[in-house]
Amino acid sequence: MLAGTTPVLVHNSGPCDGEAIVVQHAIDRHTRGGSAVTPNSGIFDEGVDLPGLARSTAGQIGIRQENGNIVYVLRSPTIVGTDGITGLPTNVYTDSAKSVGRTSHASPGTVMVSWLSL
Repeated sequence: MLAGTTPVLVHNSGPCDGEAIVVQHAIDRHTRGGSAVTPNSGIFDEGVDLPGLARSTAGQIGIRQENGNIVYVLRSPTIVGTDGITGLPTNVYTDSAKSVGRTSHASPGTVMVSWLSL
């Protein structure tokens, strides 16, 4: 499907079978004390439903990157964590899928435009 000239994918599947992968990535790289946290990592707040965030792409429109990954930038009704770029609380989070139904990455906060490969 195209939105203007940008290829997009509407994720309309049920629960994502890559949910465990995204949750482990989020724990390792995007939670306090995670083994792969960097100075620019967005950090999810304690108690955030990471599997729920992974499932929230269902029915949403994502942007397909040149490498085939699909990126979803979503807004939660509540704060989900701290943005790794601005350091401010955020209700925006990013979810990336390697293919339909295979979520591979989730992080709180904004996304660099160059990362989206638009």
